Amino acid sequence: MGLSDHRRIYVGEMDLYYLADRPGATRVMQFDPNMVNREDVQRQMAAEI
Repeated sequence: MGLSDHRRIYVGEMDLYYLADRPGATRVMQFDPNMVNREDVQRQMAAEI
């Protein structure tokens, strides 16, 4: 079950992917406000995982 309120976004540590030489799980790696809290973007991210 996901969150009912996606207005608060927590920043992930993207540099860990670079340092570990690993690709990210989804195309969207940086959680920008009003980008990843959109339903269409969340559905795309879930599909990519």
